[in-house]
Amino acid sequence: MQSIKVQLKIISPVHIGTGEVYEPTEFFIDPSRKELCVIDFERFCAHFSEQELKAFKALCLKGTLENLVKLYTLVDALARIYLNQGLSDFIVRRIGLCEGFLDHYRRVKQLSGRDLKKEFNRFTIYRTAYSPNDNQPIIPGSSLKGALRTAVLNKRRSKARGRSAQNYCQGRRCDSKRLESEILEYPRNRFQQDPFRLVKISDFRPKGPVKTRIVYAVNRKKDGTRARGPYQMLEVIEPGAVFEGEIAVHEAIPLKKLKNPEKDGIKSPLSLEEIIEAATAFYGKERDREFEDLSRMGAGVPIFPEKGAPLRLGRHSGAECVTIEGFRHILIRGKGRQNTYQDHATTLWLAAEFSKVHSTSGLKPFGWAAFYEANTNLQDGYPSQRPQPLDISKLGKRFKVVKKK
Repeated sequence: MQSIKVQLKIISPVHIGTGEVYEPTEFFIDPSRKELCVIDFERFCAHFSEQELKAFKALCLKGTLENLVKLYTLVDALARIYLNQGLSDFIVRRIGLCEGFLDHYRRVKQLSGRDLKKEFNRFTIYRTAYSPNDNQPIIPGSSLKGALRTAVLNKRRSKARGRSAQNYCQGRRCDSKRLESEILEYPRNRFQQDPFRLVKISDFRPKGPVKTRIVYAVNRKKDGTRARGPYQMLEVIEPGAVFEGEIAVHEAIPLKKLKNPEKDGIKSPLSLEEIIEAATAFYGKERDREFEDLSRMGAGVPIFPEKGAPLRLGRHSGAECVTIEGFRHILIRGKGRQNTYQDHATTLWLAAEFSKVHSTSGLKPFGWAAFYEANTNLQDGYPSQRPQPLDISKLGKRFKVVKKK
């Protein structure tokens, strides 16, 4: 088995969600500190007086949108009362807020009728992944494994039997499982022969302080003009955070030693060197392409460390970074439902301080990180114009590849 201990440095805002959102009874807003404070609901309720409990129950039982907004107001008011009394045991964590959030929050609480319904349905804050044990943000190993799988698929894409997306896609339906099984050389729907079955990646946990923040995700065309997609509100891990975990690749059993190699054998196993080389080449190329798009738009271009390999993680990673070059079938929504499919995206989702932006200068891309051997001393530098491939011949020194029997 080969294994390395790896660190991830967050370069641009990263949102890796679990499908969960912050409900009205799970937080209050502290405007003085511009923070969203997550509540331990049981501890919060323990401070209720009889009158406060009665008012809370009455709003919960009605269940209308107007009363949900009143619930926001009540929770905010009660939390401030308790804080003024020196009580803060009900606060689980504090999350920073982007510039436009406070005004947006006040505006939602003042709406009613149709305006409230329209805006409230969009006022959903998606939370990032947290460890249930210590309430710290994590990078799930499954997210990292998916990113590395995409890189390897791009490296080995010449093994696909088809020559383009048309061989695998009919309209909106694409047989991605068939494409992946051909590239990785295993029978379709036979997981035990997928070479990634032998790749084990731990969850990555914080190494030092980690800050999260609520930002808007806005959709912009690559020429800088506004696109059709409505804004979203996401909790993101802020740039600068460092996470640590382990990547291990188990050795495949040689086909000649298997009783039934056709059913159980892995025809084309992976090595740690190939995975790192694939990630360096693929994400380095996509990084340079996207950074050129950002520069033309006038948006912010993240600064990468001089050392380390680029990686793309989480939501809004860009269509090109989650698909296979030469087989891309990206839906482009046109006017009047006149949709087309192309081999490249025409828009980007970018992190913003406001739900409506008139300039691209403050916008940032989602999902960029750098990974490197644990304890590497990074010196920040400007993004290079070309990917910086890892010298695979020096992996023993650079990544300290450990082979375990």
